[in-house]
Amino acid sequence: MLLYLSLNFFLISFCGAAVITEPPIKQNVELLNIYHDLMEKYDPHLLDFVDLIDVNKVVDVVMEHEKNDPELDNFFKYFGDCLEDLSKLPEVQQAVLLIHSNIFNTSNANVVIVATTETEVPAPVSKIARKRSQRVNLLIEEIIQVLPLDKMKNLLEKKLKTNADVAMLFEIITSEEFLEIVQRFKANPKVVAAKGVLEDFGLDFDRLNKMTEYVFGDYFEKISGINKNKE
Repeated sequence: MLLYLSLNFFLISFCGAAVITEPPIKQNVELLNIYHDLMEKYDPHLLDFVDLIDVNKVVDVVMEHEKNDPELDNFFKYFGDCLEDLSKLPEVQQAVLLIHSNIFNTSNANVVIVATTETEVPAPVSKIARKRSQRVNLLIEEIIQVLPLDKMKNLLEKKLKTNADVAMLFEIITSEEFLEIVQRFKANPKVVAAKGVLEDFGLDFDRLNKMTEYVFGDYFEKISGINKNKE
């Protein structure tokens, strides 16, 4: 789940727009309504973070790198496809249902979890892509440098202290029940495969984790399951 969280956090920063994943099966009306409820409650908070980002600076960084390496388009396409594919996993749906049940104090026991099988486990990228991985690393580092991480961190701390909805959300995502879902998500073969491909493209997850940890503070260790004292 941290992979999904980090990718979404990075994509929000990259696009300068709120990224709330749509339900994997739109015909599932109950699931559609649940996603809508959460979007309605948390989109305004997400947009507060997006508003801190200088989108023009991010776009300038990306355009400069694309000019020097057109092959980055392949990375961006896979990056977007990866998020879309991961959103269809049962573990993500279970996490959404758990959050919704607690936030709205309701039971979602009758909502069907849809285990989609349409997405193939991604194949390894070519050796050419691996050779270009340094370009992706440089791009990510430059994007991180223009992000207002201090302001984002301060805004999150303020919301946790002053907004009951945000505080409740973080209480839920650090609960034992949620963390069990996180472990199943991390062990899902599609997640393992996708992470490997993104690493082949040059996506530095250690760097993304450090960025996420800086903004999320102590919550990072709880959500990620990474115990820094053991390292």
